[in-house]
Amino acid sequence: VELGDAPEAFIADLLKSGAEALTPTAETDANGLSILAYPTGYHQQANGAVILWRDSVVGAWNEDDSGLMKEVSDQIGIAIEQVASHENLELLSTTDPLTKLLNRRTFQQRLDDRLAKAGEGGALIYVDLDNFKLVNDNLGHQMGDKVLLDVAEMLHAAAGKQDMPARLGGDEFVIWFNSADRQAAAKKAEELLKAAGSLAQYAVDENRKVGMSIGIACIDGQPHAPSENAESLVARADEAMYEIKHGGKNAYAFAKDPEESGDLSDGH
Repeated sequence: VELGDAPEAFIADLLKSGAEALTPTAETDANGLSILAYPTGYHQQANGAVILWRDSVVGAWNEDDSGLMKEVSDQIGIAIEQVASHENLELLSTTDPLTKLLNRRTFQQRLDDRLAKAGEGGALIYVDLDNFKLVNDNLGHQMGDKVLLDVAEMLHAAAGKQDMPARLGGDEFVIWFNSADRQAAAKKAEELLKAAGSLAQYAVDENRKVGMSIGIACIDGQPHAPSENAESLVARADEAMYEIKHGGKNAYAFAKDPEESGDLSDGH
């Protein structure tokens, strides 16, 4: 494999599982580069690679270089394993184990951090599944988990790079749409309701299909009261969602602003 401008192929060739892959590689490629490579590993499993290259005019790598590379790569393999273990622990502590969405605590912490930034605005969409309990009670929790995974996929599909989908618990989900106004939030809610039409396949009762009730709370990014944090946004969106839940389901509504009173603005 030639290093050239794309070392990925060279690295991929080195990263073969098993102890037999843990041997140094020294060669000169077509571009005249002298390459010395050694996979890093942990417990006889490759987990990375160290690659050095230089112009062959300087001279090819020798056995002493290879010996030093082995010692270095052994230490780097251990370090890579430690980093991977740390990242795995962090993933377990910040995400929901079933859906891999952010969990409630992490979502609220990260949203509070964003709201603390000047000018940070957007829309929080709160999703509660309709008739989900019927699935668990009649088809079992395994089928219920499948429904939750389908919903998580819908949220991932709706979210952009700056957005945050999360599972609050049970059949309750949220998405923070960064910088979204009411019009954009309404469009996202309509897209979710359209996607949720596929959940009808899990219906136990044709008159009580699985669907979504959605509440939306917006914040315009202007200086806002300290009380308007992640918890209060979730609470406002939750209140709007319950208006839909008690009024026919499978629709969305906007929550009133904290300082406002009056009826909620419904959507379909």
